[in-house]
Amino acid sequence: MLNPTTLNTELLKIMDDNNPNFLGFPSDNFEMATNWGNAIFNYAKDVIPTSLTATQSKDAFIGVMQTMTIPTGLAIFPLAFTSFALTLAGGMQPLFTGVPPPIPIILLPVFVLPFETPIEARVAAMTAIIDLWFRTGTAINNTSGVTTIWS
Repeated sequence: MLNPTTLNTELLKIMDDNNPNFLGFPSDNFEMATNWGNAIFNYAKDVIPTSLTATQSKDAFIGVMQTMTIPTGLAIFPLAFTSFALTLAGGMQPLFTGVPPPIPIILLPVFVLPFETPIEARVAAMTAIIDLWFRTGTAINNTSGVTTIWS
């Protein structure tokens, strides 16, 4: 099941240097991408309907995220999330046809918060956006034809 509490905790580990579980500042893009990939994986790995490709989804996310540079940051985030969701959706077969969220994730509202916004508030906003976006994914039961939202 998609768990926003887990997501918030995981994001604090990579974004809040005052958090006792802070993972430290990444030394390179691969470490940054891996930290983010693990956070999203821990949040979405138990999605309902079940996906057999959660680990591959994490790998797809990391593969895209590690290409991030300062000028491409805002463009890379949506691509990484879309890659994760597409791979996750594919793993819902054979019982369901997974359909990833229909539009790219929009994280810009978090990135334009005033500088003095506490990190906890930034993480809470990011958690809400990510969780809401994932819940726009759907799955069609291949036997009954009933569509359900990811949860």
